[in-house]
Amino acid sequence: MSGEKEIKSGPVPAAEAGTGKLSVPTPKKDWLGDQLRDLYSTYAEEPLPDDLASLLDKLDDTDVNSGSGADQ
Repeated sequence: MSGEKEIKSGPVPAAEAGTGKLSVPTPKKDWLGDQLRDLYSTYAEEPLPDDLASLLDKLDDTDVNSGSGADQ
């Protein structure tokens, strides 16, 4: 061998097996989407904790007082 590495191939993931698209069956895809939506909506509806809101306000004040804050 002249320094070349041998590439071993294994099973090809569905995303690479010709079409470039994932082959996820629709019922599983729908179920996963529903589960993620339910989980996210639960957290999205919760109020922001007071200590986190206070911290964000302080950060906003710091950004306003120092310009854009991007150069820090």
